[in-house]
Amino acid sequence: MYPKLLNLGLLGLAASLAAAGAHAAESATLTLEDALRSAEQIDLNVLLGREGLSQAQAQAGQVRADVLPNVTLSAQQQRSSDVTIVGGAPVVASPSDRFDANLTGSYDVLNPQGMSALRAARANVEVAGFDYRASVQSALTTVAQTYFTHLRNVHRIAVLDANVERARQLLDLASNQLSVGVATQIDVTRAKSELAQAQQARLQQDTVVYQSDLLLKRLLNLEAGGPLRLADFAVRRTAASEFSVSEEHDAFGQRADWLAAQKSVDKAKLDVRTARFERLPALAVAGQYGYT
Repeated sequence: MYPKLLNLGLLGLAASLAAAGAHAAESATLTLEDALRSAEQIDLNVLLGREGLSQAQAQAGQVRADVLPNVTLSAQQQRSSDVTIVGGAPVVASPSDRFDANLTGSYDVLNPQGMSALRAARANVEVAGFDYRASVQSALTTVAQTYFTHLRNVHRIAVLDANVERARQLLDLASNQLSVGVATQIDVTRAKSELAQAQQARLQQDTVVYQSDLLLKRLLNLEAGGPLRLADFAVRRTAASEFSVSEEHDAFGQRADWLAAQKSVDKAKLDVRTARFERLPALAVAGQYGYT
């Protein structure tokens, strides 16, 4: 009897937890800020751009290591002891110690190719940074547009429901007018047609809402079968001076894709200069010091 009661208790606890989770999921509301915040951590292009930036930084560090001084230190400690046979008896000599150290260093005093390659690597880091910013902006734009589209589709259902109710009332009005001899049968037929069109538009809107709901869930990596409620947002008017022609340069200065293109041109010029510097001589100093 006790195992049965225990099983019933566990089933009741699981059912209550499932109901509480479903209630919490239904009451949860997704805001625009939460959607934009999660887009940067989920979008594949953003993650690839971040990885590209890390690789460019690592490559720049490797190129920078080539122009830094190269110092090598090696040390060795040895202890030996000799044993000789004198008169049939072993004689152990006192142990001897030996210590060897070698310090070697080299530095490129004049290496135009290495310095140009370092500038090109640093420019590549800036290009990767701008590409990462561009991917973030693109992801945020896509999520925001999808959020607004789905919210518009949801609110449009109320408008279509009102259209259906209005068409139904017009049909009732045309039927009443026909019964008293004020309207004709063609008026009733026209009202029925308008009601059918309103109902069809309402059914089609359900499909549109379902598609936009799945698209937003896919972008935010949400469960496809879970509930999704969107919070309204406040519309803020932007000053018209921000879109004036006089501030065109400032607008381009905030475009990550435009900055990445400009920096890519600079990096290409540095690559050409690095290739030309291969024909120039290089000056390096090297030294070695040993101790025994």
